[in-house]
Amino acid sequence: MTQPRGLQRTFKTRTGLVPVILALVVFAIDLVMMPRTFLLGDPFAWREETLAILRDARLSVDPAVANAMNDQSPGEFFDRNEVNGRYYSKYGLMNSLMAIPPMLVEKWYTGGLPDTGQPSIVIFNLYCILISVALALMLWLLTGRYSSRGPVRFAFVLIAMYTTYLWYYQRAQSGEIYQTLFFTGFFYCTVRAVGAISDRGSVTRSDRRWLLAGWLFLAALVYTRAVFGILLVSVELAMAWAFWSIPAKVRYKAAVGELPYLLSPPIAIVLVQAWINRVKFGSVWLMGYQQWRPQDHLPTGPMADGLWGILFSPQWSIFLYFPILAIGLFAARPFWKRFRADSILLLASFLPYLLLLSKIPSWRGEWAYGPRYFLFALPALSMPFVLVIEWFWQSRRRVPAWIAAILTIAVLGYSTFLQFQVNGQDFFLVYRARAPLEDLMTDDLRPYFYERHTGLIVADLVRCQGHPDDLPFFPALKQLAPDASMTRYRRYLSTLMEQTNLYWWPPKQPAPTRDANSGQPEP
Repeated sequence: MTQPRGLQRTFKTRTGLVPVILALVVFAIDLVMMPRTFLLGDPFAWREETLAILRDARLSVDPAVANAMNDQSPGEFFDRNEVNGRYYSKYGLMNSLMAIPPMLVEKWYTGGLPDTGQPSIVIFNLYCILISVALALMLWLLTGRYSSRGPVRFAFVLIAMYTTYLWYYQRAQSGEIYQTLFFTGFFYCTVRAVGAISDRGSVTRSDRRWLLAGWLFLAALVYTRAVFGILLVSVELAMAWAFWSIPAKVRYKAAVGELPYLLSPPIAIVLVQAWINRVKFGSVWLMGYQQWRPQDHLPTGPMADGLWGILFSPQWSIFLYFPILAIGLFAARPFWKRFRADSILLLASFLPYLLLLSKIPSWRGEWAYGPRYFLFALPALSMPFVLVIEWFWQSRRRVPAWIAAILTIAVLGYSTFLQFQVNGQDFFLVYRARAPLEDLMTDDLRPYFYERHTGLIVADLVRCQGHPDDLPFFPALKQLAPDASMTRYRRYLSTLMEQTNLYWWPPKQPAPTRDANSGQPEP
C-alpha cells in the first residue's frame, strides 16, 4: 500500500534529522570529555612543521627545536637531511597540513602564531571534535549501504565511536582520527564504483567520479603514513574483480577504457610522495624512518608473533579493543553473500596491510592505547555488525535474540566502562605507572603490565586510588623493592592518579616531573 504524500514527506523529514541529531550528540559527548592536555610525542613534531610552513613557507624546522626533541636520539622526531643539513619532521606531510586550520584560527583569534607546536588546547580540541563529527557523518553514509533503518545506523555509529578505543583517539589530537576519516571516505567512494560496475556490467561517468573521489581520500591517507601506499594495490585488485564479474564479451573493452582512471591516480600519488621524500630526506627512497632505530621499521620480524599479537594478545588484540569487530563475525557470512563488492574491497585493503605490519617489529606503535596502527580500517571492517543490529531489531520478539542482545549489551557496556576509565586519566597513565618499575620486572611482575588489557590496568589504578597496596601487582612488587622505594612509589602513584585529563575537571595536584619529549616520569 502506497503511503500518502504528506506522510512520505514527514517520514523523509524525520529521517533527514537523524544525521543532524547524530552530529549534535557526538559534538556534545566529545565537548564534555575533551582533554585538558596535549598528547605528547609525535604530534608536536608535525605541528613544528606546520609552524614552519605558516611562518616561513618552508618544511625545515629550527635545528634547536629538532635537537631538543630528539634529545640524544637522532631521528626520533626529526631527520637531518644529509644533502642540505636541515631538519625535517619524519612524519607524513598530511599530518602537518591537517594542523594548519587550528593554527590559522589561533592566529586570527590571538593575532599571532604560537611560539611552539602547541596551539591553544581549546581551539585544537574543538577542531578534533569537528573531525570526529565528520567521521560520524561519513559512517552514517556508509551504513546506508547495509541498512535503511535510521535507528540501526544511528546505533552503529555511536557504538563504534564510544564502546571502542576509537573514543581515545577522538580526544588524542593525533593522526589516527583523520586517518580513520580518510579510510572510511576512501572505502565509501571506491566501493560505490566497484559495486556499481560489478552489478551493472558497465562503467558510467558517475562511477568514474566516485573512483576519483576514492583516490583523493586514499592520497590523503598515504600522505599521513607512507606505509598506507600498499592500499594503492588494493584498489587495483578490487577493480580487477569488478571487471572479471561483468560479461566476458565486454570485459576487455571496459577494462582498457578505464586504465587512465586506474593507473594515473596511483602513479601521481607515488610521484608526489617521492618528491616529498626528496625534499625532506634527500632521496626519493627515504621515508623518514632511516635514522632512528631503522631495524624496527623494516619487515624483518617474525610474522607469526605479529599476527598473534594483533589478533589475540590481551594487550594488543584488535578484537578486544574494537569488540564490535568480533561480534560482527557472526554476520560475516550473510554480509559476504549480500555485499560481495564491499567484502572484496575490505579484504583487499586490510589483509595485505595486516600481513605487512605483522612483519614490522614496531607493529605495536607503543606509547599509545591499543593497536593504533590498525584503527583506521576497523569501523569499516566492522560493518557486518550493522546486520547484527538489524537481526536484533527484526527478531526482537524471539527469546534467542533477547539473550544475544543482552550478552552483546553486557560486552559493549563493559568495554564502554573501560574506555571511560582510560579517557578520564593521563594519556600515558600505564606507561608512567610502570616506568619506575622497569628495572624490577620479573616473571611475577611483567605479566600484569605487558600481558593485560590496558583498560583493565587503568581501572585497577582508579579503583585503588588512595590505597595502592590493594593493587594486584603490589604483593609481587613488595618482594622486589625495599621499603624506602615502595614509599616513594606510593607517593608518586598517588600524585599521578590525582591527575585527570578532562578539561572541565582540573586536577588536584600538579603533574609528576616528566621528560618533555617522551612524557616519561623520572624514576
